[in-house]
Amino acid sequence: MIAPPEGDERPRESTGELEPPRSQPSGSVARRRAPGRLSVVVLLAGLAVTAALTTASRLNYLHNEQRLTTLQTKLTASALDVAPVDVERRLSPAAVAAAEADDPVATFERYISPSMSPGGPFVVATLVKLHGTTPDVLVVKHTAPLISPSAAQTNALIEGAAKSSALETMRLVGHGQQRLAYAVSAHGPSGSFVASAAQALPTDRLVSVPPSSPFSGLNVAIYFGKRTDPASLIEATTSHLPISGTVATTEVPFGNNVLTLVISPRGPLAGTWSEAVAWGILGVGVLFSLAIATMTERLVRRRLFAEVLAGENRRLYVEQRNVAQTLQRSLLPRSLPKRPEVELAVRYLPGTAGIDVGGDWYDVIEIDERRIFFSFGDVAGRG
Repeated sequence: MIAPPEGDERPRESTGELEPPRSQPSGSVARRRAPGRLSVVVLLAGLAVTAALTTASRLNYLHNEQRLTTLQTKLTASALDVAPVDVERRLSPAAVAAAEADDPVATFERYISPSMSPGGPFVVATLVKLHGTTPDVLVVKHTAPLISPSAAQTNALIEGAAKSSALETMRLVGHGQQRLAYAVSAHGPSGSFVASAAQALPTDRLVSVPPSSPFSGLNVAIYFGKRTDPASLIEATTSHLPISGTVATTEVPFGNNVLTLVISPRGPLAGTWSEAVAWGILGVGVLFSLAIATMTERLVRRRLFAEVLAGENRRLYVEQRNVAQTLQRSLLPRSLPKRPEVELAVRYLPGTAGIDVGGDWYDVIEIDERRIFFSFGDVAGRG
């Protein structure tokens, strides 16, 4: 630093003084209640990822459950396919034997007796001989009270069997009873005959399944025909109808009609753990998102607090530097005396680059016209 000429003062803007920064108080970070924007973004991103993973897992579980339910429905339908085959195996030989025999009634009774309740499925069996379009009832065997079907139902069943070689089926409801009626036709030397039989069904349409049954874990409803309304219900394993949840429906051929089978599992077919995976992902994802957001908030607050402390330190440093500069400049002479016999000049070089404050000092004092006092030195030590 070269001393300026006598009477000059150094401009304030060239002194290198720093203005103290405007920083918020150190307690402002701790007093902040609302979470930061970054923490909210992290939380929302974590929740979005959790929702996506949970939805994907849940959809995959539901897809597997639907696939397994459909497979279970097909297996159950294959079991129902056996029913009309068994009925026809019992009824057709009796009709054919009656048509071929000289005594149709006795032959029919002998063939149909093993299939009557309680050893067989039938509670009623009838042999009808056709005289043109007029039926003639030859014999009726029953082990339970009869249901009196309407003439239209009886004629439809007999006419259908007479015109077809396939098994005719019909559902009869009345007098607090429910039955499935079957009819087949046979032609022989004794004429044309129609053998019919009826199978009793639960009157309340509710059946119980043993725990050892493969269908014990299923809600099953069987309807006669293609409609699934209460009037068409044959039987069900649950009283809560219509069946809801994961549902599979299929139609099973049943003679000249169809049975509609509706099945829903009572529990997860893929296992309890498979169902719980989606909710586990949801719980873990929410907790993880909250933990990450909390950690982010702590880091953000610590960063803000560090910035505040850095600002405070800078402010204190600038204050101390300004004090030192002010003190040093107040001690150093602003001008040097002018003597014709002496040329005076001074240069101040700080010991550390970039820092204009140090412990060095100098002074030139004019004692009288012939004497000048020179003084310079350094303050030892640090701090």
